[in-house]
Amino acid sequence: MLTNRDKFDIIDLQVMAVADASISLWGKLLSQRPPAWTTF
Repeated sequence: MLTNRDKFDIIDLQVMAVADASISLWGKLLSQRPPAWTTF
């Protein structure tokens, strides 16, 4: 059985994984084309 601490650790890992994925995804999107605010 998982303790509350273990549950929080698992949630932390999931949040970190999602954050890493979204950051790398944004990095790819932004590197492919310039962001809109640079085209003024």
